[in-house]
Amino acid sequence: IIASTTVNGGARDSLFVNVTRTTGPLLRADVTRVSYARNVDFSVTLYLDTRGATVGAADMVFTWPSNLGTPSLLRLNATQPGVTGNPAITSDPGSGTTRISIASATGMTGLILLGRFDFTPLNFGTSQLVLRFNDLLDPTQQSLLGNASALQYPVVIR
Repeated sequence: IIASTTVNGGARDSLFVNVTRTTGPLLRADVTRVSYARNVDFSVTLYLDTRGATVGAADMVFTWPSNLGTPSLLRLNATQPGVTGNPAITSDPGSGTTRISIASATGMTGLILLGRFDFTPLNFGTSQLVLRFNDLLDPTQQSLLGNASALQYPVVIR
């Protein structure tokens, strides 16, 4: 749900609500707004919130509207991986796709920082940031995908 209003002579505000499963691992970002100014850099930090589960390994995909794709909106400037699970981050700026893989023989719990992604909005338009799981396993290699949630976030470049 996104609501936008203009108040106080031009100030803008918005509301963004995500609805996920009540339990199970959640792939999410620290996105607090949907609108970004052209040529003003911003960062997105991705997390795996295990929400009580113990994760042995995870493989995730993060996509964004690359400046080389359609719509041509964002340029990826840099990535900074987290520490827990030793995240491997492989980005393809041409397709606007990043693959993130983590693993731990003893398992991981809690809020796991996957990485930070720095962007520059280049063109006006609308699209979305998309997070999804390829694979999610507990330490015994049993799938956790059945209870997992991943999110999408709107992106509006003004």
